[in-house]
Amino acid sequence: MVALAVWLTALLALAGAQGRSLQHAREAELRGRIDAAVENLASAIQARPDSHWVHYVEAGYADHASPQDCPAQCDPAQRAAADLSRFKQSLRRSGGMAERISGAVCRGDVKKLPTAASPGCGGSGPLAIRVAWRSRQGRGWQEHADVWPLLP
Repeated sequence: MVALAVWLTALLALAGAQGRSLQHAREAELRGRIDAAVENLASAIQARPDSHWVHYVEAGYADHASPQDCPAQCDPAQRAAADLSRFKQSLRRSGGMAERISGAVCRGDVKKLPTAASPGCGGSGPLAIRVAWRSRQGRGWQEHADVWPLLP
């Protein structure tokens, strides 16, 4: 009986470790997808002249949420709208409905992290890509956020 109890305890410990390992792997995968989406948008923005960057400034997460396409001959504002729309679509594809990934490009204090409720945009500060998301931590959810400043 003692041997069986020890064996069951070890088996439960291994199952718990495997669950945590899977959770960490999912979180790393999600973060990698978010980083890739941010990198793609940052490359698109930085490929444009500095004078076009103003077209990327958003007021919040809801901006450019619907799919937009840019025909071959589009103006800078249309190009920015299409880039931002692709970025938001990429974020939506990166996580499930539970993760609730939100992103915006705006000016603000880069030390102030966005939240799920607000990207933390302000009228001044450097232009940055701001993303907030949540992931499973044990039995609950934890909110995460990051800011990627855009340098000309």
